[in-house]
Amino acid sequence: MKQQLIITFLLSIVCVLANADTQFFCQESNQYVNLGDSIATVKAECGAPSASSIEPYRMEKTRKVNQWIYNYQPNSVIRFGKINAKKGSLTINFINNKIVQIFVHGKAVSSTHFCSENMAIHLGDTNLTVYQLCNNPTIRQQKKEILSSTKVEKVTWRYQTNEYIKPTTMIFIDGKLTSIN
Repeated sequence: MKQQLIITFLLSIVCVLANADTQFFCQESNQYVNLGDSIATVKAECGAPSASSIEPYRMEKTRKVNQWIYNYQPNSVIRFGKINAKKGSLTINFINNKIVQIFVHGKAVSSTHFCSENMAIHLGDTNLTVYQLCNNPTIRQQKKEILSSTKVEKVTWRYQTNEYIKPTTMIFIDGKLTSIN
């Protein structure tokens, strides 16, 4: 019985700690605020913060692009740790394992016989097709393509419940609670 109580107590502590970064208990209303809540909801439940700041923030919608480069030449340029292939190369960009861009010697094309005289690589082909025709690329890298970018406000609020407890910081991006620390 005693062992069961200890296990239950430890599990309850683990559950509280697991929720520590996703919700905050507001002593003023005896309610929790959660990630995703609006600024108005947090202010209504927790009252005004003890400190606040506002700064501009750029919200970006991105997607991952996998890039394969064949016959990399020394005349390619390395910038910020990424390789931008120039002459004498084939560069293929994939999104969801399908070709979305093909560059031969730095020039955009819709298809190429770069790897095989008998079969061409076309936009929309899969990475498996490219691998079967061209084998392993000289270089594989992953890039982040920015689809859209919007300026919004980043609001930081701090709640100091008492002088003995570290303050809680809440970050709101575009009016929604995104972080509790």
